Amino acid sequence: RAPIVDGAEDTEDFNSFVVWGNYNENVIVFDGVEVTRSATNPTSIWEYTPVKEWVATADSYVFSAYSPSGVGTPTVVGNMLQSIAVDTKTYQKDLMMAYTTVPKANFGRTVTPIFNHALGAINFTFSLAEGYTYTKPYKLISVQLENVYTQGTFTLNTDNTITPPAEPNDMASVAIPNIPENATFTLAQPYVSDHLFVIPQKGSVTLTVVIGVDGETKTLTQQNFPIDWEMGKKTTYNITINPFFYITVQTTDWDVLEPEITV
Repeated sequence: RAPIVDGAEDTEDFNSFVVWGNYNENVIVFDGVEVTRSATNPTSIWEYTPVKEWVATADSYVFSAYSPSGVGTPTVVGNMLQSIAVDTKTYQKDLMMAYTTVPKANFGRTVTPIFNHALGAINFTFSLAEGYTYTKPYKLISVQLENVYTQGTFTLNTDNTITPPAEPNDMASVAIPNIPENATFTLAQPYVSDHLFVIPQKGSVTLTVVIGVDGETKTLTQQNFPIDWEMGKKTTYNITINPFFYITVQTTDWDVLEPEITV
């Protein structure tokens, strides 16, 4: 059995993956096998069936995988994951992919595939500007982005890099998810939204923010809102009300995920 220990901090949605594996290039070991662990206990053992053992007469192994299982439509060639097509409007999940080769000298040792993030992620923080005299809380109602690409196919390369979609398609309107009824922000306490997973893309969209104050609803719209969403990066848009809204942008890298697999 192959227990897997994930040592990275950023493990959102990393509770399952689907793996293909061959030895000597074309002898099948794993044929789209799902590997899972408890979603509520990230230290639990990863499990799959049937259990596999090293083949001592093999020359090398290769493995390819994506996570989480069911996130998109994979294309498999030669029992290796070639690409996966995703729709971020249908599946708001953190798509990751991995390719690794194990030489004969490492048989019996821990296998450590590196899962890389294929999508980008964005979120928003809302606050009132310093010195703004209005003391009652503002309420965030919705954040909408129009003219966003939501579909594309990602290619997994044998050097464990990912090629993003050359031409993403299906331009659509998307919303920041899970904004609660009590999503308020004041001078002292900003509101931080959940992340929205996005296809990597660069250009401009239309941003529409709806807020409530004193029982009234106000709609703030910015045409040609510039975006530069990169694969494997999280972008936070910091919006300050004073009383109009001003925007700054902060981009950070995700941690890569390196589960240790003992076969």
